[in-house]
Amino acid sequence: MQRLSDVPNARSQPKRNRVWWRWLIFGIIAALLLIVSFHFDDFVIRLVNDHSNVHLKAFGRFVSHYGDWPEHAALGGVLWAMACLLHSRRWQRIALMMLIASAVAGLSTDAIRFATGRPRPSTHIVDGWYGPHTDYNHSSFPSGHTSASAGFFLVLAFVEWPVGALAVVFPIAVGLARILVGAHHFSDIVASFITGIFCAYLVQRYFSVRATRLRAR
Repeated sequence: MQRLSDVPNARSQPKRNRVWWRWLIFGIIAALLLIVSFHFDDFVIRLVNDHSNVHLKAFGRFVSHYGDWPEHAALGGVLWAMACLLHSRRWQRIALMMLIASAVAGLSTDAIRFATGRPRPSTHIVDGWYGPHTDYNHSSFPSGHTSASAGFFLVLAFVEWPVGALAVVFPIAVGLARILVGAHHFSDIVASFITGIFCAYLVQRYFSVRATRLRAR
């Protein structure tokens, strides 16, 4: 009789099935959240307009200015340099994952908003999907700032849970700031978080599998 260990990929098949189920569940939840978020766009805009003040606008401008991809790249570089000085190969890998996830999320967002052409709330253009556009006014969906920040910090949530989960406050602050300055709709921010989560998980998973294979050699 042939043993289970002699059957190629016999043990890996259940793992693959679990991975596909996880992606399916994530996709369904993400789609539902995104659909629901569109119904709150007008409500959030009214809420911001009714309660806007000098301090909130200043917060929004400050975080928007320092919450873009270059600032995240600089922070990732500092983390990587510190890990090198401390001879921590693990944190060198984490810093590299954060940088890659942030870059992938940002590039993915640029591709999506180029294709969708959704107007920003501050332009007062009728909301809709205007197709491929390269100008600033038609690049609302999703938020590049928020996607890059979510991809960057959510890597920590995957590799250093639950402490790393506290880092989620940073992309949340970036998303809130982008709404406050009228650069994005609420649904844009939700889409950005979905993109960031997806990219952070993919990058973290790739490095994890690669490290496992290297140890097995």
